[in-house]
Amino acid sequence: MKKFTLFTFYVSILLFSSIYANAQVAVNADGSAPDGSAMMDVKSSQKGFLPPRMNTSQRNSIQAPAEGLVIYNTDEKTLNIFNGNSWAPIVPVGCEQMFTDPRDGKVYPTILIGSQCWMGKNLNIGTRINGMVK
Repeated sequence: MKKFTLFTFYVSILLFSSIYANAQVAVNADGSAPDGSAMMDVKSSQKGFLPPRMNTSQRNSIQAPAEGLVIYNTDEKTLNIFNGNSWAPIVPVGCEQMFTDPRDGKVYPTILIGSQCWMGKNLNIGTRINGMVK
């Protein structure tokens, strides 16, 4: 009877100590432990990481997104990050893509002039106030 009680005690200690341990996850094929600085460590030389995929409407319906939340926007064909105030593309837009203003969702063309990428149209934001020219 004492052996069973002692065994139960050790198992209980082991279970309770694992509950309060620092939880880290390693996703890999080689069984290696996660890096000490990472909560989740994904390692592969043959496959990639696939974030949640959704369109702009679905992205915008996320209630109170956390700062740093990342999704793949299927409408914009780019990764988006929530910067604490609004959604923005993670990768800077190149001249081969349209620019979507994260403030209002308006889409603008870009053009390559020499080696520089320029907006093809002015941003259409705000209200024009006519003034007198002196």
